[in-house]
Amino acid sequence: MLKKHSIFASLLLSLCILSGAGCTDDSPQIKNTAKAPAATTQAVTIPNWDMTKLKPLPYAAVQADKEHRATINRTKLTVRIVLAEKNADGKIAQLSHHENVSKEQLTATVIAAAKYYAQKTGADYVGIALDPQFPAGCDTPLAIADYAPDGKGVSGKDNWT
Repeated sequence: MLKKHSIFASLLLSLCILSGAGCTDDSPQIKNTAKAPAATTQAVTIPNWDMTKLKPLPYAAVQADKEHRATINRTKLTVRIVLAEKNADGKIAQLSHHENVSKEQLTATVIAAAKYYAQKTGADYVGIALDPQFPAGCDTPLAIADYAPDGKGVSGKDNWT
C-alpha cells in the first residue's frame, strides 16, 4: 500500500532541490553567549492541494534504466517521461496544450508514473523525471518523484514513512 508520507517527503525534498533551497541549515553552531545572532532559515512551502484528488496528465516513457544493486539487494528503476498524447494518426506526440499545465498536474503525473512503474516492474525504488519536451534528456526536468513502495529508499535502510 502506498504510504502518503513517503511520496510527500520525497516530493518535498525534490521541490527543495529544484528551487535551489537548502533543506538543511549549514550555519555554524552558536555557542552559549548572551546575545546570539538571529538564525536565518528559509521557509519551505508545503503544498496546500489534495494530492489524492489530482488527475495526472497523459505521458509516455522515453527512457528507462533498471539496475539491480546486488550489495544491497535492491532494484532501482529510473524513467524519463514526457507529456504526450495520441495524435490523429494514432501516434504518440507531444502534448499540444502543455502551456496551461499547473504545478499540481505535473506533481500528479510524476507520482502516478512512479506508482505505476513500481507496481508494473516490482522495483524497490523508482525515480521519475518529467522532461519538458521531445526528445527527452534535457538537464532540467519539470518535475521529479522518487518512490520506494516499502518506504526504505534507495539504500533499503531509509525510513521514508
